[in-house]
Amino acid sequence: MQTHFFLLADTHLTTDPANQAALRRGLETISKQADRPLVVINGDLTNTGDPAEYQAFAEVLGDFSDRLDFALTLGNHDVRGPRNFEWTNMQEEDPQHFHQVAAPFFLRFLANAPIRERQGLSYTLRAGSARLIFLNTEKGLKDAVYLPATTLNWLDRQLTEDAGPHLVFLHEPLNDTHRLSDLYGGTGQQDALLKDVLRRHPDTFFLSGHIHNAFGVAEAIPRAYATCIDTPAYGRAKAGLHSAGCGYEVTLDDAHLTLAAWDLANDQRLPEFDVALPARTLGSVWADALSQKMPDTAWLDRALPLLTATYSQSAQDVDADEEALEAPLFGAAAQTTMRELIETAPGGKRETPAPWSAAHDGVVFATRDLYLDQLIEAGKKVTALTPHTPAAKTARFEALDRLARMRGQLARYSDAALQEALDALAWVLSTSYPIDQRPQLQQTVSQAQTLTQTPQLTRALMPARLALADATTTPGQLATVLKDLLAAMGH
Repeated sequence: MQTHFFLLADTHLTTDPANQAALRRGLETISKQADRPLVVINGDLTNTGDPAEYQAFAEVLGDFSDRLDFALTLGNHDVRGPRNFEWTNMQEEDPQHFHQVAAPFFLRFLANAPIRERQGLSYTLRAGSARLIFLNTEKGLKDAVYLPATTLNWLDRQLTEDAGPHLVFLHEPLNDTHRLSDLYGGTGQQDALLKDVLRRHPDTFFLSGHIHNAFGVAEAIPRAYATCIDTPAYGRAKAGLHSAGCGYEVTLDDAHLTLAAWDLANDQRLPEFDVALPARTLGSVWADALSQKMPDTAWLDRALPLLTATYSQSAQDVDADEEALEAPLFGAAAQTTMRELIETAPGGKRETPAPWSAAHDGVVFATRDLYLDQLIEAGKKVTALTPHTPAAKTARFEALDRLARMRGQLARYSDAALQEALDALAWVLSTSYPIDQRPQLQQTVSQAQTLTQTPQLTRALMPARLALADATTTPGQLATVLKDLLAAMGH
């Protein structure tokens, strides 16, 4: 059974009737393409998150409720609110606009949506044969995302229950992927943890918006943890085809994921910007190839550059002329190479991942009987780290001060209080103070390449090379591949 829906992002609706008219024209176009199609709007539904804008957005969607179904995510413009003096990306903060305006609006939407399962404001629904997973921040941060440990654990369970491919939606893109994906901090401090979950399920398509690329600049990017898809901005674009009202018509079947490009506001197909991807992701094929008894090093060497190519993420590119933009890294030639790699994959079948709990550098979000030891161990690690910026010093001090006040009477604190303290320590460890093991890993890789290449050594060496080439590799992942490589070398 096919999965079919329309995908928009960054509608930035206001109370201006002219602004609303573009969205109405697009929804009218969609309503004529199928019998009650699903429309996914992937964040920044409104321009400022003002209650009047939410009301206008609800009214526009309500006018099409007899012809269209909707699935939504919240974007940073929706949750941070119109008062910029309240904006923050610090995850220990909890701005109230989110709780007073954004969350109540979204809960009303969820009450009438055909969802299957829900965790906080994140949820799933069924479209054709696929389960669609929609992630939402649980705090109103300026640009970043906050996903509690319960949401990350829930995401892993959702990805484990169904065979891939998986479709995961979040407004913000993952860091070090698309052009300008790291703008204003990108996903934020939990980027590493989210990738740790996805890395266990690489047969995932991760669909995002936020960075306002348009057709000609928006791309599909293969990574070892997912294939990342940048949705063109509906409301306004920074680079690419400057036409308000653009989006994709998405079709997923057993063989392909097809993104058909539309100028929806003007009822016009744009086939020159279509994207056709294999239903199998390169990341999943890579993981399977590594599971072989004798890995095909020639194939792995061809796949590695495509999985690690990345843009400079220079902040000066924000308002650059299109002529000054970096050349596309994942255009037609790269897509052809990706298809060839998937078609010629050497086979193999990776093992089903073991049960998981959100963890990073030994910090575990788990049951209450693990809190005490984990808090103490995390505190030791944070104490041993040296901050390099004033913000880092502040975050470290606050996390350790909280632990000092709780130490000696931890058993008296509620689960929620212990979890909050552990969250703070995990945030410091996983993002603010990465322990750079790249030099040691590079040296170990160089040594391993001089040895006789046994299957066990090859299976450990290729992930190590990938980790070194990928700028997004987390400290925890570096430590894991280093440990595996040393074991394969007999150390």
